[in-house]
Amino acid sequence: MTLAFSLSAQPSPPTPGGGNAPTPFGFLELLIGAGALYGGKKAYDAKQKKQ
Repeated sequence: MTLAFSLSAQPSPPTPGGGNAPTPFGFLELLIGAGALYGGKKAYDAKQKKQ
């Protein structure tokens, strides 16, 4: 866990376009988003099953 945080804290090369270009989503952000969607779906399904 500590290794993952220390690797993500490393400086990245400058972005093209003078540094004003938006940073694209990385793999970690997509993984977190997918986990949130999956968790929301599981909670929704569990709620529907109770009713």
